[in-house]
Amino acid sequence: MGDGRPHRFRRRLTAAFLIVAAVSGGVVAVLTFVLARESRWRNFRNTSVREAGIALAFAPGELDDESFTRLRRVYEQRSEADMIAVQGGRAFSSSPSRDLSDVPAPLASAELGDEPVLVEAVVDGRATLTLASAGPRSSRYYFFFSLEQLHESLDELGRVAAAGWAVTVLLAGAVGQVVARQTLRPVGAAAAAAESIADGDLDTRLPAASRDEFGALAASFNHMADELQELIDKLHQSALRERRFTADVAHELRTPLTGMSASATVLGEQLDDLPPPLRRPAAVLVADVHRLRELVLELLELSRLDRGTEPLSLEPLRVADAVVAVVESADLRRRARIAIDVDGEVRVLAEPQRLRRILANLIDNAVVHGGGTVRVTADVTGDDVFVHVADEGPGIAPGDEERVFDRFFKSDASRAATGSGLGLSIARQHAAAQGGELFAAPAGERGARFTLRLPAAPAQPPAGAG
Repeated sequence: MGDGRPHRFRRRLTAAFLIVAAVSGGVVAVLTFVLARESRWRNFRNTSVREAGIALAFAPGELDDESFTRLRRVYEQRSEADMIAVQGGRAFSSSPSRDLSDVPAPLASAELGDEPVLVEAVVDGRATLTLASAGPRSSRYYFFFSLEQLHESLDELGRVAAAGWAVTVLLAGAVGQVVARQTLRPVGAAAAAAESIADGDLDTRLPAASRDEFGALAASFNHMADELQELIDKLHQSALRERRFTADVAHELRTPLTGMSASATVLGEQLDDLPPPLRRPAAVLVADVHRLRELVLELLELSRLDRGTEPLSLEPLRVADAVVAVVESADLRRRARIAIDVDGEVRVLAEPQRLRRILANLIDNAVVHGGGTVRVTADVTGDDVFVHVADEGPGIAPGDEERVFDRFFKSDASRAATGSGLGLSIARQHAAAQGGELFAAPAGERGARFTLRLPAAPAQPPAGAG
């Protein structure tokens, strides 16, 4: 299990938490800003209308310089807004810098009634709310309220809302990280427990400390582990009984088969002296007795390998010498079909008898079940030596590359041939006992190839080196 996988889901969960918080916080911030903006605008307009109304309450019937001055003094006590009054073609201004040219065009031509008319415009380069209202005796009054402070306060409100949203997002990210870690901790514990069980520690269990879904997961996981351990124990006991039974049967059959084999050998030598009708059954009997004896010997060998009690004595061996010794022990008919291409300096660290046993099984399997020429090659890669035995037969069916090493396995193409189906299994166990391995693969378009990997023997120092 890669180190990054659990963290990717944790990051996705944190990101989801962060996105929800960011969207929610953003919506709240925007709504808060919009509502606050509308509230401040409404309050500002209402205040402006109220101040203008108070000024109009003190407006004189006839405007002249003296009456307007009294009105201006009263108005300036309540408001800092500029004011222009118009009556009978005369205009009066509360500020020297303000005249009728500053009145927005829509207000200058607007028909004024009981309700004031308000227009937001830029006057003298400043945002201004201008209010127009009708006064006594057809007079018109214009009030100029600066919007700069309102805009500054709204900008400040926007910055505060944005900063609050950013802080909320950061806090949500930190909280999401903590929540994701705490939430996924039971999942990580379950993954670690599963890996521990896969590595062979069947006593691993999860603590069921909570009553939520993760507690139920832990209880289910522990129940599964209990059932798995019980099943594996049963399978182990069954395998032990099977191996013990096989060893006992092979041991019990060995003694009578020794006598039967000796008798069969004598009978085989006398076949020509038997009456013709008895020769064929006698020949079949002799062959089957020898075959049964070989099967019992292989079962006994497997039993010894299963126990793992045989001592192992490794020594540097030349692969070419072992191959030649195996080939020379074969009959002339089989020997003619074997081609050897192994460098004489290729050496492995192995036990002589076990190495010859592996090579004999591989070569015999290739000769019996293969076709054409059987080629034995070897190459060195790093600290390992790879010995290849390839034939030109029907090959290995797809999916059977591992099954060929099962005990008593025979492919459909080899069921009619002789052999017990134990040779490759024995060869693999011998290879494993010496720190190597044995595997199978198709040789190409036709045939099969078995590869034996063994540790390379240390290089020998040159002769005479002290």
